[in-house]
Amino acid sequence: VENLPGWVFSNQSSPLGETSWFQGNNLLIQAQDGESNSFIAANYRNTADSEEGESTICNYLIMPDLGDLATVSFYTRSRIAANNFNIYPDRLYLVYSPTGEINTGNCTDDFGDFTETLLVINPDLTQETSSPEGYPINSWDQFSSEINGTGRVAFVYYVEDAGYFGANSNYIGID
Repeated sequence: VENLPGWVFSNQSSPLGETSWFQGNNLLIQAQDGESNSFIAANYRNTADSEEGESTICNYLIMPDLGDLATVSFYTRSRIAANNFNIYPDRLYLVYSPTGEINTGNCTDDFGDFTETLLVINPDLTQETSSPEGYPINSWDQFSSEINGTGRVAFVYYVEDAGYFGANSNYIGID
């Protein structure tokens, strides 16, 4: 995933963690299609533990400028935690910059140039294990959104109370 032409990675997590977007790990989940690790992933290590105990993941995966887009379609899923018992809720935003600019926000206050929210998966960070109530865990679920314009689209992994000691955030894949 380090060589995706035109894609922009921007981790704005607070405090900043040791990972950003990375190659999917087929030992945790298998890709929806193609080679078993042919998906992109992010996890709770996108943020570090803060002294106040408040860590927020705000990690952008910005698509290349694809010209005039009608729709965006993708698959995503999470997984049950390593102990095979706990569910640490995840959340993913699909946002749109109609100007095509790629300045990011900190998620808490705004999404920068990405002024239009197209889709939110698990907006309330529930522990449900299927969409639309929660983040899909047991299988890859397909999502799509109409764009009908030019500009840039971004996936934003945005989770409050996140990180190793947080109540939320685990591991997501996008395929």
